[in-house]
Amino acid sequence: VQQVIQQGYTHLKLKMGRQLDQEIQFIQTIFLNSNLKLRLDFNESLSYTSFQDFLQRVHNLQDRIEFIEDPCPFQLEKWAAIQAEGWTLACDRQAHLACRYPQSAHILIIKPALQSFQEWKTWTDQTRIVTSYLGHPLGQMAAAYVASQIDPHCQLVHGLLSHHVYQPTSFSQQLNWQNPQF
Repeated sequence: VQQVIQQGYTHLKLKMGRQLDQEIQFIQTIFLNSNLKLRLDFNESLSYTSFQDFLQRVHNLQDRIEFIEDPCPFQLEKWAAIQAEGWTLACDRQAHLACRYPQSAHILIIKPALQSFQEWKTWTDQTRIVTSYLGHPLGQMAAAYVASQIDPHCQLVHGLLSHHVYQPTSFSQQLNWQNPQF
């Protein structure tokens, strides 16, 4: 974590939900006194009840958690109730449903590899964060282009630096490996 901070990163996305007790202990230990903003992605792995339990257990981290992505399947009223408590939810898997309900999902996750240009172009009521799809670096470049269309003044932090997840290729080696600027 210290290395990530030294490299200039301000946000960190963590996949959550497989071993929740250990994950809660980990984020409590590592991030309680950190300045990093956390983006927690559950890929709809929790039930609504287990998500509520999770929120109670990490309440002291609420100011560190920028948003929680897909904690459970999108449910208009239930997600709105969570956001009314001061948590910010982001919708990825059901963004096509959540795109009209900012009271339920303040943030939409845009993955250009999955959504058509027409879809994300019309979703304007919520903040749109662009992420790569952990695919080939060429897809990462396409996601960067979409981010430049959605956020031309680079005011948001998008999730585009995923090329380091795979073995380097001649293409990916031309991309930045040292800091958060793409």
